[in-house]
Amino acid sequence: MFYQSLIDIETNLSRSKRTEDKMVSKYVSFLDEWLISRPKQYRHRMNPLQFSLDYEISNEISEYLFELGFKTNLFEVYYEAESELKEPLGNISQDDFERLVQHGSIIVEHPYKDENYEVYIGNINVLFSLKEKPIEEFETRIIDSKKGTAPAFTGNKMSKKLRTALLTRGTGA
Repeated sequence: MFYQSLIDIETNLSRSKRTEDKMVSKYVSFLDEWLISRPKQYRHRMNPLQFSLDYEISNEISEYLFELGFKTNLFEVYYEAESELKEPLGNISQDDFERLVQHGSIIVEHPYKDENYEVYIGNINVLFSLKEKPIEEFETRIIDSKKGTAPAFTGNKMSKKLRTALLTRGTGA
């Protein structure tokens, strides 16, 4: 494996008493393979649904692995807002995301126009950026995706468990 956090995650899952964790542990190597085979410029814009699609595994397993990676500092998360017409409105902060979850919407200023947009949870793309460096580098070639492009991983598609992990980051809760 190329990432220490994934080695630790696989070890913990395979030693777990929960049958579900033991079953999921075999997919950690798929995530490791997927991450190291991504061109460097794409390691800062990762979508759990694309991993799910590329490796033909369930969204739940993919999301769970990304959640574990987030909790072990393998990933950082960021949020991109867009209008109802899919026009990019830029990134929003962790505080804005928390307000959005609490109140159902937030107002986002357009980056180039003198306009404000009301943005809902379904208009937030949740993306992951790889923080950890690989243990060793892997020479990548142009690798065509096994499948088509996955849809955006939006705030309304994530499980409550992942949402809780994202909302409690940095609080130690």
